[in-house]
Amino acid sequence: MSQLPMLIQREYWEHKTTFFYLPAVITCVAFAILLFAALGMKAGVIDEPVLPNAEVMQPADDHLIDLGVDGRNGMSNTWLLQFAASPFERRQAILERVCLGVSLALLPVMWIVSFFYLLHCLYEERKDRSILFWKSLPISDGITVLTKLICAMFLLPFIYLVFIMILQLGLLFSAFVFSMGQPVDFWNTFWLPARLIDRWLMMSVYIFVAAFWCLPLYGWLLAVSSWCRSAPFAWVLGLPILLVILEKVFLSGNQVSDFISRHRFSATSAEGMTLQAALDRVITWDMLAAVIVGGMLVLVAVWRRSYADEI
Repeated sequence: MSQLPMLIQREYWEHKTTFFYLPAVITCVAFAILLFAALGMKAGVIDEPVLPNAEVMQPADDHLIDLGVDGRNGMSNTWLLQFAASPFERRQAILERVCLGVSLALLPVMWIVSFFYLLHCLYEERKDRSILFWKSLPISDGITVLTKLICAMFLLPFIYLVFIMILQLGLLFSAFVFSMGQPVDFWNTFWLPARLIDRWLMMSVYIFVAAFWCLPLYGWLLAVSSWCRSAPFAWVLGLPILLVILEKVFLSGNQVSDFISRHRFSATSAEGMTLQAALDRVITWDMLAAVIVGGMLVLVAVWRRSYADEI
């Protein structure tokens, strides 16, 4: 186990492009879009968004006049004033959806990177014959497979989570730029309803829970990567589809398809998750089944790698 930190570091440096540079570039581009959108709305070049279920505020609304914005002389940033005047719970719900929207710039990418990383990690080392070098080192097959599993389950998601945090901070910074010069309290209007600290803590919990919830998928990708000799993508999708079809035809059931559907990647499950909901998902027979099935598939990957050779 003392070799594990070194091997994880090796995986990180070997896949630094998709582990670090890809989310960094996406974050920078998304932040630039948010900032330019805020500046464009502030300058009047871009139309302001429509507040969901917003009541239309009249130009002579007393509240707007009290804020120093008289619609009869030209109303500025009506949406911002409507948002600031709305109830706290409503602002919180809107910002939750907006934070989810910006995180979707990274979450699907994270799942795609995880999918293809696990699918190719054991296949490519046989294809390029680097497995001959790694097998010459005093590193067990179990530690090697465990390293790749830990990188997909924890290292990669937490790196992407850091960039999601940065992007959500960029969202609030763009909101701050948009609200500059307007008679609104940024702290009470945006920061407090956004609940970023709570959101980040729950997303950390979600990553930990999802790591074990999706273990059957992780294990299946590793198992296919350890034994297939060509077209791993076709194998990883084809065999489950065939199994679902056979179950439907001969048993008229859908247990397999339901299990696969429940334990696949999900880009939006983190939103709205509470600590109690996370604990409720952990302490279930379904989670136990996921850990058992996923663990067996990981053992298959370890066993196959012990007999693997170059392709």
